[in-house]
Amino acid sequence: MKVSVMECLDWNTSNKPEELASYTHTLMDAGVGLEALWTYRHNGKGHQIAAVAKRPAKLDRLLRDLGVKPRHSKCLYVAGRETASAVPGVLEKLSCAGIPVQYSDVLGAGDKFSAAIWVRDRDIGQARRALRAKSHCC
Repeated sequence: MKVSVMECLDWNTSNKPEELASYTHTLMDAGVGLEALWTYRHNGKGHQIAAVAKRPAKLDRLLRDLGVKPRHSKCLYVAGRETASAVPGVLEKLSCAGIPVQYSDVLGAGDKFSAAIWVRDRDIGQARRALRAKSHCC
């Protein structure tokens, strides 16, 4: 299982049908390589787009040039050749280490899965170590 810390940028957007497509075309045309991209509704109000880019500074500059003020956060990116059924073990390791998960996105396809998991900034290092541990502590 691969575990890495990645920088995520998210920004407010409208809920217009063309909004996500417009951003993805703009990012592609500017050569921003994306690792992940998703949109969501936050707290029942407003919409956000979130992205993990291969070069976060490039994404940040592009968004600022577009008049967008992105928020930065760090997330744990976990991927493996296991199925998504490996996720409970991942979450158990964090729980046993006393690290609360703020939110997560998980995708499983065939015999692979990936997850973006957000914890408190101060817990990132400890969470990374916990996920690299060979066994569960509980």
